[in-house]
Amino acid sequence: MKVEDMSKFDISNEAWREYMYPDGSVLRVVGAVTMLLDKRNDGDRHRLIVKENDKEVGMYIKHGWLAIRWQTPDGKHGIEF
Repeated sequence: MKVEDMSKFDISNEAWREYMYPDGSVLRVVGAVTMLLDKRNDGDRHRLIVKENDKEVGMYIKHGWLAIRWQTPDGKHGIEF
């Protein structure tokens, strides 16, 4: 899927986010500012734009995670209702 066809979300209010996998491994991402979502029948795909040393770096998140958790700098969940 082309990037321009993906849903785009501002996640710059997150201090960190973690992707938890079936084997018990956890991927922690700090500094993510944007999430691109590719919805598929066999599971969603995430691509993140992360700030590193004042530059933006793209990151593809491995498919197959079971759960995601995150925290905002103020310690709140950051979910908009």
